[in-house]
Amino acid sequence: AFIYLIDKYDLSRENTLAVGDREIDVDAAHNAGITACYFNPTGSKYEESDYNIESLLALKDIIF
Repeated sequence: AFIYLIDKYDLSRENTLAVGDREIDVDAAHNAGITACYFNPTGSKYEESDYNIESLLALKDIIF
């Protein structure tokens, strides 16, 4: 799905961030060649992820 969206909307892989709440989301993002952010409000982390956040508000520190 990530590859389809990247191609359809002509997105730059270097500037695309996927946010997911499952480890498989992070793995799929990496397989598509994009940066991954693991969202878990309980504080659980996924070591394979580029970023781990507990609140969606934390995305502003990653994006900006």
